[in-house]
Amino acid sequence: METQKESKVSIDKTKNGIYVVSNGELFSLPAPPSGFGKTIVLWQYGEFMNAEESAIYRPNELNKNQGDV
Repeated sequence: METQKESKVSIDKTKNGIYVVSNGELFSLPAPPSGFGKTIVLWQYGEFMNAEESAIYRPNELNKNQGDV
């Protein structure tokens, strides 16, 4: 039976996002830029493979960024 060494890291709890630990590595996935959306974490054979992000934009947010069209 293989023993694993305990490893600790510090994370910034003031930044919104998702943290994934896979094979002893820590991955930080940021929150969607709009503040609304979802992140899907994909695993393959028990290992983190990638993440898909979709953002939701609300009409009042789009108008702020576009100015006069």
